Amino acid sequence: LGEVSASVHVRSPAEGGAVAGLLSHDRFLSHLETEIVRHRTFGRGLGLLLLRTARGRSEHLSRWCPRVQHRLLRPVDRVGLYSPSAVEILLPEVTREALGELPRRLQEITRGQVELRCGVALLPEAATSSEELLEAARTAMQRATSRAQVSFAPATDKHALEVGGEVIVRSPAMKKVYAVV
Repeated sequence: LGEVSASVHVRSPAEGGAVAGLLSHDRFLSHLETEIVRHRTFGRGLGLLLLRTARGRSEHLSRWCPRVQHRLLRPVDRVGLYSPSAVEILLPEVTREALGELPRRLQEITRGQVELRCGVALLPEAATSSEELLEAARTAMQRATSRAQVSFAPATDKHALEVGGEVIVRSPAMKKVYAVV
């Protein structure tokens, strides 16, 4: 509605309510903002995963999310509800190298039971804010296929000029303008 996003979730009694340990999207965003501040303060890695069932599949996340939570995640990781068939996963203090085993581990967890797609975005490689990080992970998730279940968001310009932790300019032309100003 204009610049406001609304999300309505209807659960049937058969679904048994919420999946244990699953945060609302708003609470998840609060945790994400806190971890971004920690990242900027201590310089540790931060990853965001968006995980959903393959297009055309209707498996409710209550059928596969608990397995992912127990077999793939650490106690410090946070999982939030993104949609009825997707979750958002916050991975504090993680590196791209540490996520290298993610495709194999996802296949082991879901083998023959459900087909998942995963988008991964890392801070500060792919984004510098929570909104950019979510968008980068969502875009990467849309690029995931049955052959490549996990898709990483591409790195942005690492030479972006930062002031107080916020990117001011990225392009070389704008850096020249900024230097003149």
